[in-house]
Amino acid sequence: YLVDLMKITKIRFLEYGKDPPKNSRLKETITNETVGGYFDYTGREEAKDIDKEVSIRDDGYFGYTGSHTVGTYSSMGVLNTSKERRAFKKEIDKCFHEEGNICWDYVISLEDDKETHKLGLETAKQWNLAAKEFIPKILKEYEINPNNSLWWFDVHRNTDHPHIHLVFMEKNQTRTRGKLTARKMKNVKRHIYTALSARAMLKERTGLDYKTYFEQKDMKVKELVNNI
Repeated sequence: YLVDLMKITKIRFLEYGKDPPKNSRLKETITNETVGGYFDYTGREEAKDIDKEVSIRDDGYFGYTGSHTVGTYSSMGVLNTSKERRAFKKEIDKCFHEEGNICWDYVISLEDDKETHKLGLETAKQWNLAAKEFIPKILKEYEINPNNSLWWFDVHRNTDHPHIHLVFMEKNQTRTRGKLTARKMKNVKRHIYTALSARAMLKERTGLDYKTYFEQKDMKVKELVNNI
């Protein structure tokens, strides 16, 4: 299955003390409160991912019933409580409080629930497994050490196109340029597309989702080691 419907619908950066990006809903000079407010915006419950149970609809395709809200996935783990979210916002303030500090914002959107099913991205947990693959590669293109990064993402299903908001920044700033070269940006897109399409191709080839496949593989490796 080729990821031809998935789109990266937004790539932008916010710089402390500067004007907001053009065509942005943001109107005032960028500050830590801007990014903290965006953290609250992406994490609002009414837009969050819904873990859905699969059922068969009248049209023969999989539909979904049942829901509950989930936390925000981040470099500090899953943020489920108000206390955890407050602690993360304090980290944002530490990382993004001086003139020239930069944070990057990506929106990665799928076409519909049919595509989320084909890609195995129906839940926030599944997105997190994919994000663990492509986030370090994205950071590398920006020449950001993963250990020096603060990031979060939320899965939204409040539109016809399920999507994630991914935001990242440095803890201690080493990068002073927000933009990437055309070559590096092409690499970033390739990393994301590859990570998502690989999951679909694995399922098509083996009949197993990504997590199940590697759980079984790990089990077989352990059995082999024990036999040896």
